[in-house]
Amino acid sequence: CVDTGWGNSAGLANCNSDEMAIGKAKAKKVTVLVGEACNRAVLGVCVQKKQAYCVFGGKLARIIQEQGRRDQLHVSFGSGDSPNCRGITVPELQAINFDLINFQDFYSDLMASQKIPDSATMVKQAKDRIAAQVQAQTGGKK
Repeated sequence: CVDTGWGNSAGLANCNSDEMAIGKAKAKKVTVLVGEACNRAVLGVCVQKKQAYCVFGGKLARIIQEQGRRDQLHVSFGSGDSPNCRGITVPELQAINFDLINFQDFYSDLMASQKIPDSATMVKQAKDRIAAQVQAQTGGKK
């Protein structure tokens, strides 16, 4: 299964469901590469390797796992042969200095998902509300 480089679309046709799920998680930026592991061995010799990932429920969880757990607390994600994708314990969470975490990747998604109406729409809504309040106060009389 190919996930990068030339021929990417042709390579994805050979992906199994697990590989497709990892590909989607990577696109959402909720994965952490743990390492490589042997995927297929012949006569004790590894002939095909695979990459192992930890997949988290969202970008915020991934950011805290990477920058808090791994970088600050130095709690490893293990190896490709033995990944350690466990959650963060309460004492570990209390030990993380959140001032040192860069949330930019999360903020950009948060801002991109905001639906901010244009100024013409906001002006129309304000006029409609004022008109409705005036009409309510005057009993519908003009």
